[in-house]
Amino acid sequence: MQEGGPLSIGKSITLVLFVAMSSVVVASLAIYDRLAAWEQEVEGDAYAVAVAEVLATQFQPDGLVSGGHVQRACDRFVEHSMVLGASVWDQAGKLTAAAVVDETLFPIVKASPPFLSQATQVDVARLSVSKSVASHPVRRVDISLGKHYRSDRPARLTVLVHSTLSSTAPLTRVARFGVPMAAAAGLVFLISFWWFRMRIVLPVGSLLTAVTTGKVGDARVSPTAREDELGAIARCILELYGRANRLQEHAHRIERSLDSRVADETRRIQLDMKKIEREAWRDPLTGVNNRRMLDEKFDAIFEAQKRAGGDLSVIMFDIDHFKTLNDTLGHQAGDELLTFTGELIRQCLRADDSAVRYGGDEFMLILPGVPVEQAQTVAGRVIALFAQRAKLVEVSPRPSMSAGVASQLNNVPSSAKEIIDLADRALYQAKQAGKNTVRICQNLEQLAPLD
Repeated sequence: MQEGGPLSIGKSITLVLFVAMSSVVVASLAIYDRLAAWEQEVEGDAYAVAVAEVLATQFQPDGLVSGGHVQRACDRFVEHSMVLGASVWDQAGKLTAAAVVDETLFPIVKASPPFLSQATQVDVARLSVSKSVASHPVRRVDISLGKHYRSDRPARLTVLVHSTLSSTAPLTRVARFGVPMAAAAGLVFLISFWWFRMRIVLPVGSLLTAVTTGKVGDARVSPTAREDELGAIARCILELYGRANRLQEHAHRIERSLDSRVADETRRIQLDMKKIEREAWRDPLTGVNNRRMLDEKFDAIFEAQKRAGGDLSVIMFDIDHFKTLNDTLGHQAGDELLTFTGELIRQCLRADDSAVRYGGDEFMLILPGVPVEQAQTVAGRVIALFAQRAKLVEVSPRPSMSAGVASQLNNVPSSAKEIIDLADRALYQAKQAGKNTVRICQNLEQLAPLD
């Protein structure tokens, strides 16, 4: 495995091919070197036998060596550059004469020769001798001189032949054979790699593309058209991918349908919640908001205006002499007047304004973005319109309205509760000033009563 993970199929196949080809090359070189060495040994044996046969011809009847000159023949033989020793044996197997170029070779040439049958006239043995005596391989050749010789003539000849055949070094032999072998192996490797790449690696890559994207990669190596296992797998994967896409699209359609239904239902629920919320905040008698709305929303309105640096005005209204009306004309007349007051206040509001029934006959207006002077004008208009309706009431004293105004920029309150308290203080000042008037908090200017 590599540090980054397992080998890919292409790299694995390349590695296997490289190892296989390298093994074939190494094995071939080893076999070649062994065969070359064996062939050289066979050639050396043949060369030693040829030398021994040339020397043996000198003991034939017409040869140069007679029975009494055997020792001189051996001495002459070792003068040859390729002969290290020679010995002659009689018919009884007794050593007749011997000569060597080095005394360490005497035990070899004096050793009894092996038995030679009629079918085997020559015996070759490979010897190990000191490198100071011979730097090339040495072979002992025992050769029969023929059965037609007389008893006083030699029967066998032993020759130590120093092989001088050129011995190619193993590295040279390997290089001579290895270069073409490596070239052939490289060619086979490239052809095999190309075949594996076209038949295995690229189709598997196309198969991976099909798995991840649902599309076949290179059309030249597309496995879908193949009749083997890869083709069957590719076709199966594409079929499964198409089926999965269809199921996914069906699931998306169902999801979109559910989302649409959920969204519709959510909108309906939100509308219902807002309706319920409005009903929960609505005062049923006057139609304006109740104290619950004030408790839940006014803090947020106050903080939003404070962060924005805008103004916020609050008007507190109170109906003057309302208890006298109730006691004189009854609660029904009082409820009718409260209903009118709620309708009157709502008619004077903008879309962003809010009206709250603060108490029994107390009302509160919340005017975001309205400065105190403009709020004073609104309060005066409401008081004037209320006075028009109060003329129809047969009671004495007739009902009227008083108002107190406070604003965020004018009074700089620290909280929503404080601005309500400031408006309520101004309302108290208005009542103390004789009712039927408007007072701005901390404004000591006396306002004349409204007609």
